[in-house]
Amino acid sequence: SNWTSNAVGENGYYLNPIFLNLMSTLTTRAGALYIRVGGNTQDLATVLTDVMKKSIVKADGNNSTVRLHTLFLSSFSSNVSSGQTFTPRLDVSPEILYAMNNISALLPIKWFIGVPFNDTSAPRLLMGELSQKILGDNLLGLQLGNEPDLYFNNGIRDSSYNQAQYNTEFGEVLQDYIDDSSITNDTMFIAPSVCCGDGIGWTPESVWNTGFLDNYKDHLSYLSIEQ
Repeated sequence: SNWTSNAVGENGYYLNPIFLNLMSTLTTRAGALYIRVGGNTQDLATVLTDVMKKSIVKADGNNSTVRLHTLFLSSFSSNVSSGQTFTPRLDVSPEILYAMNNISALLPIKWFIGVPFNDTSAPRLLMGELSQKILGDNLLGLQLGNEPDLYFNNGIRDSSYNQAQYNTEFGEVLQDYIDDSSITNDTMFIAPSVCCGDGIGWTPESVWNTGFLDNYKDHLSYLSIEQ
């Protein structure tokens, strides 16, 4: 669903008043809100700093290109023959981060942002860099990877991908963030964001058994499990 465009607004300057009214109602009754922007698409997202202000996201799938006047896209189609979920590659403008920060200037809302994990040999760190720079204290954490236990289903890893490999790869990408001088806080990561437990995915305990918590506890601000 093209959630962010329809709900949040067209870009950082044109926020949806209906969304703001809803968030105002919620914050009036519940206090501060924490919102995550991410999902399966985060692993295939690339930040482009030179795209037009209004054309926020470009989604490439099935050898076609669609230009969208939107901030973010979560769109899936099923490959029935393979049983895999197809997630399009996204080219995202920093406008999404300016929109989030402008919302936080109006309302007590803070954010979790998903950052990509699909390419561990050449990790794309720009979303994390810009999130920290633009959102500042309004950023609660960087979710590094989404549902790694379903990476085979989503066409990101092969069928042999396991918890031990994930543990190793997480450390490799985390080290890239630690070594990145544009990352001002390397202790705000969120993981492992496993999904489905035994039979479909991994249990949290099977990730802990790789030494994951001992290895990365100094750089994790939240532990995440998706259901």
